[in-house]
Amino acid sequence: MILMISKWMVQPGRKLVAGMLLVVAILLSAGALSAGQNEQRLEFADFAIGDLRVEFHQRTIGEAIVEGDYLLRQYDIESGELVKEASHWRRDLPEELPRIISREEAESVVGGEIIFSQLYYIADGSDVHPVYTRNPCWIVGSVITHDGEIEILADSIVDAVTGEFLAYAVPPPQYTGFSLTGPTCYGGCKDMKTGKVICTACCGAWTSHYQNAASWFSQLGYSTESVVWPTESKVKSHVQSYFTAVLYELAHGGSGAFASGCSAGVNYEHTTASEVKNWIASYTAMPFTFIGSCGGMCDTGPGSFSYEFRKGSSDGAATVGYCGMSGAYCSASCWHAGYTVKWQDAFFNYCYQGKTVYQAFLHALADYPACAPTSQGWCMRFAGDPDLKIYPAISRQPPPDITPRLPDLRVLPETIWDIIDFPRLWIELWLKNDGTVPIREPLIFAVLLDGERILQQEAPMPTPGEEVAIPIDLRVPRGSHHVEIILDPENVIDELNEENNTFAFDFEAG
Repeated sequence: MILMISKWMVQPGRKLVAGMLLVVAILLSAGALSAGQNEQRLEFADFAIGDLRVEFHQRTIGEAIVEGDYLLRQYDIESGELVKEASHWRRDLPEELPRIISREEAESVVGGEIIFSQLYYIADGSDVHPVYTRNPCWIVGSVITHDGEIEILADSIVDAVTGEFLAYAVPPPQYTGFSLTGPTCYGGCKDMKTGKVICTACCGAWTSHYQNAASWFSQLGYSTESVVWPTESKVKSHVQSYFTAVLYELAHGGSGAFASGCSAGVNYEHTTASEVKNWIASYTAMPFTFIGSCGGMCDTGPGSFSYEFRKGSSDGAATVGYCGMSGAYCSASCWHAGYTVKWQDAFFNYCYQGKTVYQAFLHALADYPACAPTSQGWCMRFAGDPDLKIYPAISRQPPPDITPRLPDLRVLPETIWDIIDFPRLWIELWLKNDGTVPIREPLIFAVLLDGERILQQEAPMPTPGEEVAIPIDLRVPRGSHHVEIILDPENVIDELNEENNTFAFDFEAG
């Protein structure tokens, strides 16, 4: 339910009317609340946004946040007038939480290092939670690591009543684009007129260039981080990533090294092609890299940035950038003539129109031919996959499968059987929980004789890693028969592997 109050209804001098309207609005919104909530004193966060004072209440039931349920009031700060009131309040929820599993139990279902866990009532049709249940759910965020490096964040949805792992939530976006500028002053700068030292090591940034790239990356659909003088670890975190798919660098350097950062303002930090080769070894190629060092694209073979970012591939990865930008022609005709930002702006615009990176590269050169062919070569160059498109946004690499912590029942090969004093069939069933968490539902097993279920009963529940023996004594008719023993025949228990729950054998009786 959304309530709107027009400004003309609450003009200065009509504070009594405004107050009455506010009371009516609150009563109307309260009609959507349960009786229990009506009796509560609701707490509102109060803060200023622009020329409005905003009161906001997030609905909770116990410690569970109710997704999308809220009360909102906006007031004009100067006049105090109520400008807007809105609310959303589900009627199908209980007043109190049911009996739920603990935070620790929910976290035990999820692998990796736990970074947060919060209780929610998920909204039907949620944008970020792909499953719906009327039960409260724990959302557990965890970090999956490998060799000490963070690889992926996973937000798991665990039913807080049944303890069942339901699905992975859509996580907050990781950075999928990265734009950096190194220092423009390389080796110290002096004022040529006065001789005064401006800086002894690092200063300046190619602001227009890297901000233009960051803006286009965002428009192309990439969640982009833009950094001035990034540290080595920052550059590495984007090269060594499952998420960063587009990277832009503008820094002093060539095809094998560029000055990306500056430690304490005095010591240059270089990123090298050999570092990129090592960092990216266990990851897929960077789909698109703009190498904006003056000589960055003069070499595209092994040992160059172009080659290492693409991992030597011309399929699914491409690089674009400068060559000879500090040389006589490109410096005069392309850089100082004011075409470099315009060229990359046109290039990204053509990518946004759905052209391939190579087509966009050619169209941008046609728009700004001063950066095109010269007797020394092209100021702008391309290498890699001519069919690659970076719009709509592409993914760097799908994340690895994340296996939740679940029980895993299986029948052990130690299971034995024998005919004892016909017509008795004696079986010793051995089973084990190979999972890392206990079984919460009753464990049922069934025995089928020639396809017909002749026995179904509850079995002891083995703890994680425990083996259990169950004696079974049956009466069977004469003849040749086939027996199947099935653990959890109705698949009530969510397991890591559902394919190891059966034991079968043939025997002759009589």
